[in-house]
Amino acid sequence: MLLDVNTKGETDKKKPKSTGDSESPSDVRKVYFERENKGLFLFFTMFGLYAVKNVKGQYMVSKPKFIFFYLNWITYPLGGLFLATKAGYWVNPGEMIFPCFMQDTLVVLALAVIPSLQAYSLKFITKSLPEILETISELSPVEVGFETPMNVLKNLSKKAGKLKAATDNKQIHPDRLFNWLPRAMVLFSMTVFLAVCSTEYLRELHFETLDKEVPILVVLFVCLTFPFLTTIFIAVFTRWLKLVYRALHRHCKEAMPTFDVNQVLTLCNYVDTLQRLFVLLDDGFFRYTLSMNATTVTIGASICTARLMMDYTQIVYLGPLVLHCIILGIECEAGERLMAQYEDLVAWLKREIRHQQIPAALLSTSSFSSYPLLHLRDSLLECPPQITTLGGYRLNRGFLVTCLGFVLSYATIANQVGYRRLSSNLELPAGLGNLTSY
Repeated sequence: MLLDVNTKGETDKKKPKSTGDSESPSDVRKVYFERENKGLFLFFTMFGLYAVKNVKGQYMVSKPKFIFFYLNWITYPLGGLFLATKAGYWVNPGEMIFPCFMQDTLVVLALAVIPSLQAYSLKFITKSLPEILETISELSPVEVGFETPMNVLKNLSKKAGKLKAATDNKQIHPDRLFNWLPRAMVLFSMTVFLAVCSTEYLRELHFETLDKEVPILVVLFVCLTFPFLTTIFIAVFTRWLKLVYRALHRHCKEAMPTFDVNQVLTLCNYVDTLQRLFVLLDDGFFRYTLSMNATTVTIGASICTARLMMDYTQIVYLGPLVLHCIILGIECEAGERLMAQYEDLVAWLKREIRHQQIPAALLSTSSFSSYPLLHLRDSLLECPPQITTLGGYRLNRGFLVTCLGFVLSYATIANQVGYRRLSSNLELPAGLGNLTSY
């Protein structure tokens, strides 16, 4: 359905109230991304991630909010470290654990590494958001034959495609059984594992040893807050991009028999704007924030895994470890699904081009570049939406497996080092005392 806002007379009713009276006629037709997702952006504003304001249709950084949020995310890890040391001192009032605790790696993370990562992540997010939101709002009035989805929580229905596939082909395997049975078995296995470990843990639990783990657990949960919030923020934009590529794919399927050159050129311009928007997201937002989140999560998961290897009764570290894996899994799954939706669209275009049976003589002429589907395919191939980290690592399920392998390797090394240090501190038997002189 064509996006015709001038003839329906519904522009003034649907358009949110603006903050000023000097908007241009082109701004009247825009649909603003943050206004269509008020609940999500209110959530991010409350937790100190969204410091951008809309003034007369133009996005700009709110200086008071940015300064407040910036200082908050710098001092937040320091406050968690202070609470951790106080909790440890309250548990053991007769011991001076703070000097010993200062030698821990977590103190270096909470004092230097984590505040720096959070401060720079917030800087990249706030610096890039105005231009990103402005570019998103420019997509809404483009008349490409379908309405650009703006609501992230809105799910485009796939029932029509499923019904058509069911009528054309017989079902060769039970989809529901294939989807839910492995998940149920994984859930059952995890439940049994947690039940057995909890039973063994409660049998050997000593509250004196558990109290010593409180400072480390507090620091781990404090360090997880910012990566968790930014991961959700990134997942919002990633899901929106996936919805746009899905709407584009559906429109191409429906309108392909009636395509002409002008319509395809309009689609190509739309795709160029969409991919320019992804470049803005990747360069100023995704790449740096995801790299810093992956660093924080990998270090935290390695510490939890190493602690579990050193002492299997410390099941309390299983909670932070699961949260670390969930954060990393959300990031990798978001990149995987976005790229899969893009590849479905490109694969469909390639099949349609192949089915058109382009003559060989046409390939050698200058009119080849104006062929509609080829033009659209070339536009899509110019900038694939591959979410990458610093160093060019693609954020997908393969990256998740690589990070988990690194966590296990680092935890194993830390376990071996800790075991050797513990062995070196043990007293030698009396008969071997003379060997220490050699």
